[in-house]
Amino acid sequence: MTFPLYRRPTSVVLLDDDVRFLDLVGVVLPPQWAIKLFSEPQALLNYLENDTIIHEEENWVHREIVGAAREGQSAMQAILQYWKDKGINRYNLSSVCVLDYSMPQMTGVEVLEKIHHWNGFRILLTGQADEMLAIRTFNQGLIQQFIPKQSRDMAKRLIEAINKLMSETASQLDKIWLGSLTKDQHNLLQKPHITEKLLELIQQYQWTEYVVIGAPFGILGLNKEGQASWLQIESQQGLRSWDDLLEVAQSEGLPEPQLQALATGECMIDLELRFALGNDSPSQVSPIIMLCPNEGVTAAVFNIKDEYSPGLQNSWSYYLTTLPKRKA
Repeated sequence: MTFPLYRRPTSVVLLDDDVRFLDLVGVVLPPQWAIKLFSEPQALLNYLENDTIIHEEENWVHREIVGAAREGQSAMQAILQYWKDKGINRYNLSSVCVLDYSMPQMTGVEVLEKIHHWNGFRILLTGQADEMLAIRTFNQGLIQQFIPKQSRDMAKRLIEAINKLMSETASQLDKIWLGSLTKDQHNLLQKPHITEKLLELIQQYQWTEYVVIGAPFGILGLNKEGQASWLQIESQQGLRSWDDLLEVAQSEGLPEPQLQALATGECMIDLELRFALGNDSPSQVSPIIMLCPNEGVTAAVFNIKDEYSPGLQNSWSYYLTTLPKRKA
């Protein structure tokens, strides 16, 4: 399993000339998804053309952030500022397109041929007589999956397919943010037991959006309400000596119980986080999380102050409230 380096919510677009079917699908799909419905092929083509432009613009922003980080600038500050500046507009991107094959103006395959440049996943809905055509379309690489519309469990299969494909998005951003990591950091993230533990932590802290950063090394996460937090990852090779950390903690006047917890390796101090943010506020300590005891890989999660977090107005939760009712 490859650990994803950047994940954020995106939209699902659906195309079908049958408005009643579209409205029905809009009802059965999970409410926490952003759904956009189209009944005219050209309207979808126009939308995805603009979507492609937005994706490219976003990729350049992330390349600039990673490039600046290589020159010593804080990637953490930059991505937090990007989340604030871009706001909910960063969610106006789609990653999965579901379209019907049989439409009078343009078949689903004809639409697929016109959106070959769009960097997203495609699901084709087919009739009983279209199965062989769908197989050929799949073999040509135009779709990732096809689902018969007449199947009794169509809704269930569609939700499962979309959910799986959405979890695999952001491949371009993964490649860009790989440039912020060292070889050792990347190799560490690819170890199955560490990948599994990190994915569990992402779910535990309910991050809807996150990015892996190399300096400092860890995961900057954002929950659906726009509150940011930082999961710092430390290995035996990368961890500053405990003596140095204790010296800093003592100089900042941490209470004796916290100093003792640091001395015994039960807690981690947020020194790297505060340095990355340029923050001179009092230290935080957080309990150690063992990612891999045998290799000495640990982590700790620290809250990021509201003044640095994007906030509710720039959150996924708020974005969902701005979407129109699911009607074609």
